[in-house]
Amino acid sequence: MVLAAREKFERDGYRPTTIAAIAAQAGVSAESVYKGFGTKAALAKAVFDLALAGDDEPVPVAERPSMQAMRDETRIACRSSSMLRITTHPSSRGRPKPQPSKATTSRGPLASIRQPPPPPLRHGWRS
Repeated sequence: MVLAAREKFERDGYRPTTIAAIAAQAGVSAESVYKGFGTKAALAKAVFDLALAGDDEPVPVAERPSMQAMRDETRIACRSSSMLRITTHPSSRGRPKPQPSKATTSRGPLASIRQPPPPPLRHGWRS
């Protein structure tokens, strides 16, 4: 039913699409759609959940393991970028350079899209 609703919403739009049309597309009765979802809005929410999250599980997207992995990877990238800026800044000359931890050198799901930080500006130069 959700896939049939998605197809109808994409082709005809939300407003002109009826529960009866969705039911006919899915090969079920309109009563089955009403019993399964209650309203057209609830059915549309199920379509959005499927499109955005990939399923209709009652787990918020922000709490899913894939989102947690992206947040962790972003934190690692930010720490790594900050460390590079600190160690290459002219005021850090003569000081021992901190060694990057294994966490900053690991390749995670976002490693392929990471970009190196821009080179530091020299005093008096503008970019």
